[in-house]
Amino acid sequence: MKNVKTLLIDSDEHSRYFLSYALKKSGIEYLVVLENGFNVLEKVKNQQFDLILTELMVSGIGGFELIKKIRSLSSYKDVPIIVVTTLVINNHIQKCFELGATDFIAKPFNFKDFIEKIKFYSNHS
Repeated sequence: MKNVKTLLIDSDEHSRYFLSYALKKSGIEYLVVLENGFNVLEKVKNQQFDLILTELMVSGIGGFELIKKIRSLSSYKDVPIIVVTTLVINNHIQKCFELGATDFIAKPFNFKDFIEKIKFYSNHS
């Protein structure tokens, strides 16, 4: 998993810190962390990532629009996009999948389960 290029998007400083820690514990070494949706769009157009994790509450462009725009890029048709969010409402979960999210993880989450899921997607990206 050393070579899995991972992008983490979250506007909350504490979440970015905790998720970065969890990702590094899962074996992710190449990690780019962004907090603003506009920066994300620029970044994915200029660099190819193997795995993307995003919160729905993202400054600049919201998480739904972000998923939609990333999926519209041909180089990101099959890249796993995992939504990691506190917004656990049924219609939000459904909308994430309709827009192209690969998986949905509710915060707070079980640390061990999170790491296992990241390892799964890292090995299948």
